Amino acid sequence: MPDSPLALLRNALVTKKTGDSVAIISSASAMETASIVLKLLVEERHMAGIVVCIDRSPLVYQKLMQENGISSKDIFFLDVTGSGEKMPAICKSESISDLTTLSIDLFKLVNAVNVAVPGQRVFVYMDSATSLQWYSGQETVGRFLHATNLRLRAAKAYQVYVIDPGSAIGPEIRKFCDNIVEIKSTAHDEFAAALGADT
Repeated sequence: MPDSPLALLRNALVTKKTGDSVAIISSASAMETASIVLKLLVEERHMAGIVVCIDRSPLVYQKLMQENGISSKDIFFLDVTGSGEKMPAICKSESISDLTTLSIDLFKLVNAVNVAVPGQRVFVYMDSATSLQWYSGQETVGRFLHATNLRLRAAKAYQVYVIDPGSAIGPEIRKFCDNIVEIKSTAHDEFAAALGADT
C-alpha cells in the first residue's frame, strides 16, 4: 500500500536527510496540497514562512489556514496575483511577468521576515512554479528559479516548489531541488484525515 500524502510529505519536509528544498509534484488539488504542507511546516516544524501567491490571492491562503487550524502569526504573503488586497502580512510585487522585480521583492521580504522572527527558520512556499512559465517562458523561468534557489540557500531559507504533473518546467526544478515528492492521490478522505478533519 502506498504511503499517504501526509506520510510522504512528513518524511520529505525539513529533515536532516532531505536538504533545503523540495519539489512537490502533485495531482491533488492545490489547496489540499497547500493545507498539508503549511500544516507540517508551521505546526510540526515550527517555522515562519512566506507564501508566494502566484495562482491564488493571499486571502484564499489565510482562509485555508484558519479553516485548518494553522497559525498564520508568522506567515507573510508575497502577492503577485494583482488582487489589490491590503493587510499588514501581505506584500505586493508589481507584475508576475517581471521576474527581476519579483526576485527583489522576495528577498526584501525574506530579510524582513528574518528580522521579524529572529532565530526561527523561514520557508518559502512557491504555490505554482508552473504558472510562472505562462508569463515569461520556460527558459527564463528556469534561470529565475535556479538563481532564486541559490540565493534562498545562502539565506538559509527552506524552499517548497509546487509543480503540476507533466509541467514543462518540472525537469528544471527537479535538477536543483534536494528532494522530490510525488503525490498521486486525490482522495479527499486521505487529505482530510491528514489535516485531522472529519471525512
